[in-house]
Amino acid sequence: MRGVIKNIRLITGIIIVITIGGIILWRVVINYDDEWYAVCDVFEKLSEEQLSCYVNIAKETLNEEICEKYFTGMDIIKDSIEDYRINYYKNDCYTEIAAAKKDLSVCSKVSRGQGGFMENCYLEVAVASKDDSICFIDNDLLGFANQFRKSSFQKGCLKDLGLIILDREAMKISGASYCDEEKFSVVDKYKNIYGKEDCYADVGMYNRDMGICRLIKNNELLERDCESSIMLD
Repeated sequence: MRGVIKNIRLITGIIIVITIGGIILWRVVINYDDEWYAVCDVFEKLSEEQLSCYVNIAKETLNEEICEKYFTGMDIIKDSIEDYRINYYKNDCYTEIAAAKKDLSVCSKVSRGQGGFMENCYLEVAVASKDDSICFIDNDLLGFANQFRKSSFQKGCLKDLGLIILDREAMKISGASYCDEEKFSVVDKYKNIYGKEDCYADVGMYNRDMGICRLIKNNELLERDCESSIMLD
């Protein structure tokens, strides 16, 4: 999910950042106190460009009020595409600020439940602060549905921190033998968390190969997750 969020804003990011930078400089120089972030109004209402603009301004200014003001109370149909889009960017807004401030408390404002927004916020803060202890937080906010989801979060977090390292090119070339020969790298303190069958799942999903998923013999949920990820992709 982290990669998806980054890619969505990449197209408009450069233009928005340049514009925001100029506005910030202008405001500092002349001490202009009006709501200068109205610059986002140049974009089509509720477009990804406009919503990304608000997120970028919130991140640059570390202003959580922007996340609340511009993503709440809009006159839109509940559960519509626009409603989903606004919720998506509102959560991203708080997540970007949480990561920039390296402050987990900001994540408490992110939506819980489906969508993985809360987990993503914790992951972003973990990476920003380079703090692997965040990977093992288990609280009511995260509310993992089961042990498998909790374990998946931990492994994903450790990968993002570079404590579990997979060579994608080698995974593509070698297939299952990449795992059989244990070519993946795991720091010593976490070798009990990530093993060969976890590797099968990653290689299976990356190569979109159900056969590799079925090499998982001791974790039915992991095998099922591997297969369903390929079917839904």
